[in-house]
Amino acid sequence: MIEVRTVTTDRKGLNDFLDLPYRLYRDDMNWVPPLRFERKMFFNQKKNPFFEHGEADYFVCYRDGAPVGRITAHIDRNYDSYHKTKHGFFGFFETENDPQVANALIKTAEEWVAKRGYDRIIGPMNFTTNHDSPGFIVFGAETPSYLMNPHTMPYYPGFFRAAGYGDEQLLNSWALTEPKDLPQEFHDRDEKLCAKYGDRLVVRHIDLKNLRKDVDMILKIFNDAWCDNWGYVPMTEREITAMADELKLIVNIRLTYMVFLDGEPVAFMVSMPDINQILRENRNGAMFSRAFFRLLFNSKKHINQFRVMLLGSLKKYRLLGFDALMYHRLLHDGLDTGHREVEMSWILDTNKPMNNAAAHMGAHLFQQYLILAKPLRPTA
Repeated sequence: MIEVRTVTTDRKGLNDFLDLPYRLYRDDMNWVPPLRFERKMFFNQKKNPFFEHGEADYFVCYRDGAPVGRITAHIDRNYDSYHKTKHGFFGFFETENDPQVANALIKTAEEWVAKRGYDRIIGPMNFTTNHDSPGFIVFGAETPSYLMNPHTMPYYPGFFRAAGYGDEQLLNSWALTEPKDLPQEFHDRDEKLCAKYGDRLVVRHIDLKNLRKDVDMILKIFNDAWCDNWGYVPMTEREITAMADELKLIVNIRLTYMVFLDGEPVAFMVSMPDINQILRENRNGAMFSRAFFRLLFNSKKHINQFRVMLLGSLKKYRLLGFDALMYHRLLHDGLDTGHREVEMSWILDTNKPMNNAAAHMGAHLFQQYLILAKPLRPTA
């Protein structure tokens, strides 16, 4: 017997929701177990700043009392306000390879969204594009994903296509392996900008001692630079502060940049060491396991990759080439700190200039993530 239950406020059910992926991917070494403590905090609606402007419920599907699948359904008032739409979302979908279970979960999420008067459902979105990367992996699943990128079962997209979903977006991940140097124009752009602006141009790393001030400047640039992107939702001060509080625990300052012109912050880049290289060995997700501490305190021996997570320039300065300048310096600093591979994601497959630039740098297409969508008939 199959039954879908709402577990948002049910402690036991929520534990079933959180535990399910650890069982499903137990033998898949390309899946990186998140820390259980972090996942509990993330799904806590009193602590995650998403819920200041969003609403969600969590569902678990049980077969004869045993948890076999899960899904979330949510809406985002900031998304609605910005895009002038009534689009709901599903996320965090996991299930055994059972069409009956999948259909029950999909139907539950659709009904939840439609009941609130929404006319479309999109996913997987976990919860917004501003945190964990969205999508089902459809290319490159034979390799572990980088920090905060998804790894999912290959049969997931088929369940949604059978339920009437169409492809919404394809997101690309690019990786530059054993980089020796970038094409000469990256070096030339750096030199020309420095020669043109002289002391008016300042490039520095993020300052952890003045993180609050730097975060405010990054937020301003981010919301200007990304406002035309698909899936964009304005990042609130609380959200970027929460992200900064998480990431500052693992950040390598030399992999971050801020660019100032005439004293105005105009561009930034945030890269992070790929701690997935540590977490993938910690199969139960325990924060206080012997394996986790052994790896953590020898992290330099285990982490030789990093991910470019956020990059942006104010629109009025976008064509000046500050992105090339930052990439040029990032390559030098990344190699100097012992890293041997850099991943850049995510980039919309329709963003030809950015994809061409990644290929021109010598990067190869590393992974792709699929977003699906379906029209709904509102029932509210």
